[in-house]
Amino acid sequence: MPGLVSLREKYGPSKPLAGSRIAGCLHMTIQTAVLIETLTALGAEVTWSSCNIFSTQDHAAAAIAATGVSVFAWKGETDEEYEWCIEQTIKGFEGNKPLNMILDDGGDLTQIVHKKYPELLAGIRGVSEETTTGVHNLYKMLKNGELKIPAINVNDSVTKSKFDNLYGCRESLIDGIKRATDVMIAGKVSVVAGYGDVGKGCAAALKGMGSRVIVTEIDPINALQATMEGYEVTTMEEAVKEANIFVTTTGCRDIITAAHFPEMKDDAIVCNIGHFDIEIDVAWLKANAAKKVNIKPQVDRFTMSNGRHIILLAEGRLVNLGCATGHPSFVMSNSFTNQVLAQIALWTDSKSYPLGVHLLPKKLDEEVAAAHLGKLGVKLTKMSNVQASYLGLPHEGPYKMDTYLPIENNYMTGQRVATADHGETINDLEGDHQPLSADGTLTTPLLKITKTHPTPADPFHESVYSLIPLEYESPAKQKQYRSKFADQARREYRTGLKPAASMGPAKVFVNGTDGFLKKNDGLKLKDEARDKETVYLPDRTVRKASVPKGPPVIIDASKKDFIKQNALENINSSAKKPHDYTPAYRFKRNYGRTPTYILKREQSQTESGNSNDINNSNSNSNNSMFKMHEMEALLMETTSEGKKQAQMLKDGLLPLPERERAKILEGLKANWEKLNSDYQKLSLTVDTVPKIARI
Repeated sequence: MPGLVSLREKYGPSKPLAGSRIAGCLHMTIQTAVLIETLTALGAEVTWSSCNIFSTQDHAAAAIAATGVSVFAWKGETDEEYEWCIEQTIKGFEGNKPLNMILDDGGDLTQIVHKKYPELLAGIRGVSEETTTGVHNLYKMLKNGELKIPAINVNDSVTKSKFDNLYGCRESLIDGIKRATDVMIAGKVSVVAGYGDVGKGCAAALKGMGSRVIVTEIDPINALQATMEGYEVTTMEEAVKEANIFVTTTGCRDIITAAHFPEMKDDAIVCNIGHFDIEIDVAWLKANAAKKVNIKPQVDRFTMSNGRHIILLAEGRLVNLGCATGHPSFVMSNSFTNQVLAQIALWTDSKSYPLGVHLLPKKLDEEVAAAHLGKLGVKLTKMSNVQASYLGLPHEGPYKMDTYLPIENNYMTGQRVATADHGETINDLEGDHQPLSADGTLTTPLLKITKTHPTPADPFHESVYSLIPLEYESPAKQKQYRSKFADQARREYRTGLKPAASMGPAKVFVNGTDGFLKKNDGLKLKDEARDKETVYLPDRTVRKASVPKGPPVIIDASKKDFIKQNALENINSSAKKPHDYTPAYRFKRNYGRTPTYILKREQSQTESGNSNDINNSNSNSNNSMFKMHEMEALLMETTSEGKKQAQMLKDGLLPLPERERAKILEGLKANWEKLNSDYQKLSLTVDTVPKIARI
């Protein structure tokens, strides 16, 4: 843990924490043991408890207890034992002296001191909070006026949230699930509830193991980020039906509830890496499951009433610490180095920290990061004086403005300091104070409050130009428009004349609902607007137009009775006789004379003798008629008028004789019944089939 080792080398001789009595409530792991050793090396007296009933590593607690530090923690505490252990750290110092500093993770120790030991608050110089859940709790207490001591938000230091929360969870989540279940993650469907820094690390880890990851999120910005990373984003109600692994990372309550458990697949794995066990409704699961089998420590298999099984890890508490050993030491060195710097700042320069929630400056963030680069073999490029002058940055940093923050901090916008009067001011590092000196004295208020720099409008914008400390100016607020009719409309609304009117009563007549044509009115048209002008009575009410007298206005229309003169006449009258000839001006298609095949058929029937007398007579008449036509044609061709008649006969413009026409119709009618029957039997889809498909 290079960061903590570098702090011991730098501040060990000066003992800047001498006289401080620090009560810590943080996971009692081997990494925390190095943190406790660092605090004692800098002069602090320490008592310790764990912030989770399953996170304590007993061998680490025993090793620290052997050095003389009071440790109240063991793995597998009950809830009552957990609270008892925390209370022992409050007055567990030498000579029964109480604490005067708090180092917290999750806010439980801070809450207990405020509620049960308020008389000790006056002697406490401050609290440094490690995790997102605890930071939310601090801001909530501040808003409600319950926070009585200064606080430093360690969680939102970039070297904490972007490393511990993201990279730490990316490795420890898989470690916890594998140790508990030994399940193959590849090919499984996983749900990650929440896409903050912790959720990002968990989603990346599961995706890297070959799982299809679904994200649930309430923040549209985080949801968009998850989508841009290739994850499916939906609700828990939709995802619960297809997932095999569920991981909650929100720090909020009621993420997986009673409505979700019955919908899960058989042997679905459910775990939490947020903080408390309220993210998963474990109480309902224990009360309503038909059977519970403890497979091994912190691995329980519940049988539901529908026959399916649910595997719950670490009883809904932190899976990476309950079923594994937590984050790797290197990434925890980042977080714990920030914790030590926060404790030094609160103890040695408490006057610079009024009641509120404060942040560490970027200069210290960069020092924490630089302390870890050597172990990784990283070599930094140094700016030249020309480059530093061009960018307007100090040659040795800081290289980012104080407004640079992790974008997941939804409870803050930019780097703001929440003060006791619930106001907000912006931080600036300018001033005549000096940073931490070599002798351990701290004269610098790590956060100097100024009101000259509003928050940048776009906290996502990161470029070389965003590193320049610009003076941001808020745009002038636009003057609100106020209508000159507002007072008049308000008076009219009160009098009830016409609610919500802005221009007073209508100055022209407005038709009522009965001023329109109604059914069965015929051609009656009511036009009330043409009547008298509106008259205002003394009470300012509008008088309706008088009802018109006399016959209604009739629109000009034809007096001809079309029904009587057209339809009835055509229905009742007898059919008209056809003309004896077709006019010459008619462009009629040439259908020719009687088809030859009909004449041949009639002739064959006559010769065979099978036709009846009527057919024979008709056939003879047709033949004679055909011969007569030929004779007439020869006679007509001798004169000019006859030539015209002959040509018209050839073109089919002259009507056929009555007998010949009747014969053709009889032939058509003979086959009508069969044709009609065949047509009716056709499928309805025949005409809808494309022609190309019929071929």
